[in-house]
Amino acid sequence: MATFSKSFYKVNKYTNGRYQYNPLLVKRLVGYHRGIPSNVMDLAVDVATGTGILARQLSSFFTKVLGTDASESMLHAARQSEMDRTIEAVQKKNKDEGMTQNNNIEYLVENAEEMNSIENNTADVLTIAQAAHWLNPDKFLSECKRVLKKDGTLMIIGYSGYGHFVDFPQCDEILREFGTLKLGRYWNDGVGILDHLYSTYYEKVNQHGFKDVKYQVFPEAYTKYANRHGETLDLPLVIDHQFTWKSWIEHINSWSAIAKYQTSHPEEKELAEDFVKKLMCVAGVADINSTFRFQWPQVIILCRNS
Repeated sequence: MATFSKSFYKVNKYTNGRYQYNPLLVKRLVGYHRGIPSNVMDLAVDVATGTGILARQLSSFFTKVLGTDASESMLHAARQSEMDRTIEAVQKKNKDEGMTQNNNIEYLVENAEEMNSIENNTADVLTIAQAAHWLNPDKFLSECKRVLKKDGTLMIIGYSGYGHFVDFPQCDEILREFGTLKLGRYWNDGVGILDHLYSTYYEKVNQHGFKDVKYQVFPEAYTKYANRHGETLDLPLVIDHQFTWKSWIEHINSWSAIAKYQTSHPEEKELAEDFVKKLMCVAGVADINSTFRFQWPQVIILCRNS
């Protein structure tokens, strides 16, 4: 079970520290899916949906979106976000701003490796964002093949936590040391799969008979994980978020390894805060509200059910 499903993990930290995916991501998915003229846009299933970040972005394109997750507390936060979004939309509509809201998302507690509530060959699209590394790839992909329609689309996306401070490259190695040396033993085993940008899944989708496989990474240096079969994205299509140092604290606090570490070291309640202060010192920055650019290594895998 992933740390996010454990009782000691505070879901509000995930809600505060994780951000919307690049809006162009879903457009890329839709363009790929519609590459088969007979494909329709009726049902999208977002597994391991967490707080529903991607599910909400999918809802504008599909008739219905089903978001599943093993954690009821995560789904509670997802439903609350959906309620807040609906209230905001109604308020804006009342002010004649013309914003409409789709109430077409259903959230369901379910394990991604056993999607018992979803019938065979019913999903047009199945997505999983930043979570495939927590799963058994063979069990998960077998379920994907069962649930997806013929020619239905599977999209697997993720981004590694150890990226590049564009303006402060001297911080890169400090971040990696913090994640690997300080927190190393507190990560779940699957994090290595993510750090290698799901190259395991690139191999597995081919083994499971998916077709028209695309493995796309950013930046170019990370095509090495696809054994030279990958494509380089022109831009960070999965996630491209500008941080302040204050919001970087929230992001670090959302890491599962931080939560596990603090169960063993409760005296270090401000671990993320202290770490970001160290980064700011190395960067020569005093204003916690100043912004910086961070470039994540990231991957998109797109394929069709055969």
